[in-house]
Amino acid sequence: MLIVLSFVLALSVTTAVLAQDEDYPPGTLVPEVNLGLQPTPLIVPEPFRGAVPQDLVLNLPPGFSAHVFAHEGLRKPRFMAFDPNGVLHVANMGADQIVALPDRDRDGVADERIVALRGLREAHSLLFYKDALYVAEEHQVIRVRDTDGDLIYEQEEVVLPDVPWEGWHDTRTLVVDRRNDKMYLSVGSPCDLCRMDEGFQVVANTNNPVPHHPERGTILQFNPDGSDRRIFATGIRHVIGMDFHPQTNALWANHNGHDLEGRTRPPEWIDIIGDQDFMGYPLVHSHQVWSDFTIAGYEKVLPITRQDSLLAATQKRPVALVPAHYAPMGLHFYTSDQFPSRYHNAAFVAFRAGKAKLSSPPGYLVAALFSQPDGSDARMGSFITGFQAGKTQGDVWGFPVGLASDAEGSLYVTSDNRNHLVIKITYSPIGGSWEHQMPDALSVGDALQVNATVRVERLVPDGGSPRLTADLSSLGGPDALPLVALDDQTYQLDTRLETADLPKGFYKVIVRLEQEVDGVFKGIDFIHSIALLPPDLSVFDESVAADWQLIGDSGAQMQVTGDGPIFYGTRAVAVKAEPQNFYTPWTVEFRPAAPVDPLGFAGVRFAFHPGDIELPNFPIFALFIDDLGVDLARDPEQFHIDFSRREWQVIEIPFTIFDQPNYYGPGLLDQVDMIDALRFGGNMTGTFYLDDVRLITRIPSLPRVPTAVAAVSGTEQPAAFVLAQNVPNPFNSSTVLRFALPQAADIELTIYNLAGQKVAQLTRGWHAAGHYTTHWDGRNDAGVRLATGVYIYRLRAGEQVQVRKLLLLR
Repeated sequence: MLIVLSFVLALSVTTAVLAQDEDYPPGTLVPEVNLGLQPTPLIVPEPFRGAVPQDLVLNLPPGFSAHVFAHEGLRKPRFMAFDPNGVLHVANMGADQIVALPDRDRDGVADERIVALRGLREAHSLLFYKDALYVAEEHQVIRVRDTDGDLIYEQEEVVLPDVPWEGWHDTRTLVVDRRNDKMYLSVGSPCDLCRMDEGFQVVANTNNPVPHHPERGTILQFNPDGSDRRIFATGIRHVIGMDFHPQTNALWANHNGHDLEGRTRPPEWIDIIGDQDFMGYPLVHSHQVWSDFTIAGYEKVLPITRQDSLLAATQKRPVALVPAHYAPMGLHFYTSDQFPSRYHNAAFVAFRAGKAKLSSPPGYLVAALFSQPDGSDARMGSFITGFQAGKTQGDVWGFPVGLASDAEGSLYVTSDNRNHLVIKITYSPIGGSWEHQMPDALSVGDALQVNATVRVERLVPDGGSPRLTADLSSLGGPDALPLVALDDQTYQLDTRLETADLPKGFYKVIVRLEQEVDGVFKGIDFIHSIALLPPDLSVFDESVAADWQLIGDSGAQMQVTGDGPIFYGTRAVAVKAEPQNFYTPWTVEFRPAAPVDPLGFAGVRFAFHPGDIELPNFPIFALFIDDLGVDLARDPEQFHIDFSRREWQVIEIPFTIFDQPNYYGPGLLDQVDMIDALRFGGNMTGTFYLDDVRLITRIPSLPRVPTAVAAVSGTEQPAAFVLAQNVPNPFNSSTVLRFALPQAADIELTIYNLAGQKVAQLTRGWHAAGHYTTHWDGRNDAGVRLATGVYIYRLRAGEQVQVRKLLLLR
């Protein structure tokens, strides 16, 4: 009865959510914008070679470049500020210093490092205001002056003393409202999740108290001389980035959420902070979503009082929610004109963490946040990525933190770990943008339709006319195909390339926008990479593939038969298995005539039916490739296999699952280098079935029809845009979702949880008008089985959106 009531409550909550705003359920992560990033080498100037690796690559939008501005002597550089003369000052927190980095010859590289101020405590942020430099230490704010112009600050006074600092979150961010002559300071919570009331402030997730201070977990406001100190906003765990919107002068900030609710909760927020706002902590996150107080250490927030509930109800919807544990750092509104116009008044946000630490998405990036001046219609796009070269935290070479821009409009980014750097981002004086319809991947033999439109947005005055060409040589096309001018600013590329004679691999389409300046052509490249993949390689489909053999050994007898369960077509492989003894498992092997190169293949897929098999006390069901094995019976949830379900189950195993640490050295991996066979081994007894065995180019793999969802043939063209209720509902193992498109559209069909977080992308891309069906097996994009509960599925087709709910029962 309790379970039924829980589901009824969940359904009513979902209905209320959708009634509020069907297009944007509360808590949904900010919509993404694709800024067309492409690999861009990080330029390491001569003074830093040998100290900074020269093979580092960032991903930036077309036309942008990056080079190291400063490195020598930097130890954990954090926030930055330019003095009135344009000299960059950096909070060199690891050395307890402020350093000045003049670039007197204006070559884009700091000429020297001057220790402007030393002997500080966790100095994280700084700013110039009127005739002084203000520095936020963990325990105070100081004001200093350089009396003789040598960039060393001799006069010092404390303007804001006794800032609480014990426990966690002792970095302080300082900003100034120049219009109203007010300063603001972030003062974080001492713990992960605890109340800020007297007697409840503790260190981290312990019960060790810190001296109570009413200013913990707040934003403070004060005059530049320290007077009129007061609490401006509450409900803060740890705000790091703050800035004032250039049009509205509203205070914007980002926030670091608590740690222990898993990889996807709670989302970090970016929001506008007003006078006396309550921002949610420690009661709620996202938009009025309660924290999980059942987690050990979090229960000390209980009990929840009526006053707590009323306070939580005042938390407003944030401007933007970003993935949990992204560790947002600097927030900087860009007001210059060097970058393309879309970035004017946009906010750049640095994220110092990602999947390699606690989060689910990759992270370690600088993003651009676009919105209306009041924060509505927010969208975010990755602006700089590539700080992580591999998959582990050891592969992260840069940790972006601070952001600032100079008088010319170049953007500066600090990295405070591994490589301690200041990186300068500039945009070419020759600028433009492009749009294209090219795919990211294509099967070998498919023709590539190359369509792109380039708009010229900026040229060097007194330079020559623009020249736009396409380099298609990697795909066997011309290396300088002229684009067709539609008008003075718009150019088009429209051609078709055949790929039948090309080997699988990665190829580039490069469109060049150039202008002759002083006798030399200068410009930018627009680059789109395309993976040319082999088609899925069928190993068994009605029969064993021509160049493969089916071999049984040690108690396995096989028969290709139409008697018994069939997954697809008319025949499957029936395996009658009986291990010879306890130590010798039976084996079933699909063996190619010659080893298959795995390049272009993502993994192996097969359909499995348990038939009437019986499991021993310690079951084994393993797959071996290239002498590397995984036991599917040891972790059935990971491999989506259930021996008690007497029905067909589709198993997809990525080759990366086979990766194993190499004995001979840390960081080395044994991996599938060649597909010598697909070798199944086990100790179950009875008859089971295999069907539709193939090597696949993507996971999840495409179904057996050409589109990501099945088009329903023989039906009339729909008259309306419809997202139907899933069937069955509730469901356990799989459900069918149907939708209709009255006209062709770019679509997204996505599953969200009740917190509004995306858990599964079922399909996306261009679809013709028609009726469609697709299946969902109750798993997220990582293949993990989701828990019992109510989920939201949302279909977007162009500007149209429909939302429904479904119920998953485990």
